[in-house]
Amino acid sequence: MEDGRIDENMLALSIGLTTTGVYGLARAVNSEQWYRNIILHDSLYSCEQLLEFVYPELAKQNSWKLPVWYYISKSNMKSELAEEKAPHSYTEIVTESTIKRNRSAIGERTAWEVWTQEKDNLMKAIRLLGCMPEEKIDVNQYRSILQAIFTENNNILSSLDSPNRSNLHRMIRIYDFLEYEQKKTPCFKHLQADTITETPDSWNTGNIASVNRHHHGCTINLYLLYEVSYFLSTTRSWIKKEREP
Repeated sequence: MEDGRIDENMLALSIGLTTTGVYGLARAVNSEQWYRNIILHDSLYSCEQLLEFVYPELAKQNSWKLPVWYYISKSNMKSELAEEKAPHSYTEIVTESTIKRNRSAIGERTAWEVWTQEKDNLMKAIRLLGCMPEEKIDVNQYRSILQAIFTENNNILSSLDSPNRSNLHRMIRIYDFLEYEQKKTPCFKHLQADTITETPDSWNTGNIASVNRHHHGCTINLYLLYEVSYFLSTTRSWIKKEREP
């Protein structure tokens, strides 16, 4: 290479797929990394990049069963494909027949009880935890279980045989659905969970920005909500008076 700006002793050439750019990114993340990132959050790439460039091909390779609610909930972009293919009910992940088949082994135990009693036999614990009825799972405890599994061996997915890897995949899909699916629901669905303590007078005299509330990924202006509520209330009162004899 005839370029005086380049020291030949410092020049290195390689042949292969690039790991940057759209083409390289689509092939830089495998399914094990995709699953693990939901628990460890250790990907080098943003959720937007993963959804846009990695998900379409990787999900197709995995029969459209990749967990994806984590990426949807953390992304600033909308992926209609991901939302369409994502599970929208628990039974899409764990079928009724699977639950019934493992009912006698699980008994009345919760997911946490199964873990504490069976964790010395890790493969059995993972198998049973991937077959739990939804009502037996506390998502915070389930997260702790998965974190414990991956903290012990962050490459566990690559070390398991196919049946056990499938069981752990199912556990992660369960967690992904229970933890993150609800976080893409409209904000106003959950307004009743908020307690409004500010008074109208303080809203009128204060900075409106100070009564903005961040809820489920959206910013809700409580001042505007109060104005709408007040208008509807006074309108109803006026109509009622007009109808009185």
